[in-house]
Amino acid sequence: MHNEYISQRILLTSGLKYNQNIKLKNLPFRYELIDNKSDFIIINDSKSTNLENSLLKINQINVNQKIIILGGIPKKSINKKNKVKNSLVLIFGPNRFSIVEKLDFNNSKFFTFIDLERLFKFLNVVIHQLKIDIILFSPGGESFDQFKNYSHRGLIFNKYIKKFKI
Repeated sequence: MHNEYISQRILLTSGLKYNQNIKLKNLPFRYELIDNKSDFIIINDSKSTNLENSLLKINQINVNQKIIILGGIPKKSINKKNKVKNSLVLIFGPNRFSIVEKLDFNNSKFFTFIDLERLFKFLNVVIHQLKIDIILFSPGGESFDQFKNYSHRGLIFNKYIKKFKI
C-alpha cells in the first residue's frame, strides 16, 4: 500500500496518470522506493550504470527540490555533455571529477565527495535546510571502483539511509 502511494505521487508529480488496476512490483535496486520517516521520496536505482539514463530519469521528474546522487566508473558517453536540469547533484567516488566533466549543469548545483559516507554526512545537513521532494540514487556508472557490484552498492546506500536517519 505504501509503495502504491509513493508510485502514485511520483507519477502525479511527473505529470503522468496513475492507473490503480496496474500492480507495480519493485525490483531490488532498480528504481526501488525506500521506506523512510521523511516527507520526501527516496529511490534506490543502484543498478543504473548509464549516465544518460540516470539524467533522463531525474530530468523527467517535475518537482521543486530534487537531488540526484551519481558515482562509479562512467561508461563512454554518446553525448559530449549530458544535461542535468533543476537539480542538486551529489557526486561521489574516485571518478567524481570525470563525471563532472561529462555534465552540463542547467539551473543546477553540484558537490563532490570522496565516498558515499561523506556524501551522506552532507546530505544529512542539506535535508534539514531545504524542503526536498525526492532523492534519486541513480549512480550512472559501474560500481567496481568502491563496491563488489551494484547490489552491494545498493545495500550500502540503504544502510546509510538508516544510519543517518534520512
